[in-house]
Order: sequence, then structure tokens, then C-alpha cells
Amino acid sequence: MRKTKSNLKKAAISAEGVKFTIDGFIDYGTNNLIVFETACKGDVIIDSDPWYPRQMNVDRERSKGRFLSLYSYDLMRNRTTSNIQYSSITILN
Repeated sequence: MRKTKSNLKKAAISAEGVKFTIDGFIDYGTNNLIVFETACKGDVIIDSDPWYPRQMNVDRERSKGRFLSLYSYDLMRNRTTSNIQYSSITILN
């Protein structure tokens, strides 16, 4: 495996306690990028909102290419999926 930036980001996001931002995800109250943090050994991603934190699950089967695949369920058990390119992720710590 070549050591490219996306491969290093994949390895970093699979660890626990990593903080990162994603281009385009803006908190409209403060006009800053939202800070996300990994939990449960990289299987859950939680945003940094202190009042209403949202979480998304990482789909390990589909996250093997150029995209980080996330999914979440709502109250009616509808699944929402999202693919985020590793090139738009910035690791903070």
C-alpha cells in the first residue's frame, strides 16, 4: 500500500479520539467549520455540538475506496447514507 494522504487519513480516522473537519460542513451560528471526533475505535463519528450532538456510523465495507461512507437512522428507521471524499477531510490532532 502506498503512503498517500488519503491512506494516512483512513488510518487516522480508524483510531479513537481523532478530531477532524470536513470542507463544507459549517456551523451557521458561529460561521466556523464543524469539528467531528471519532469514538468506539473509529466506528462512530460525533460532531462537537455541546447541546445536541449528532452521531453517524462508519460503514467499513464501503469505506475502502476514495470515500468515507457514513450512515445513520432516524426515528422511523429510515437509513440515510453519505459518502465523503478523504481529500476534503482535514485532521486537527
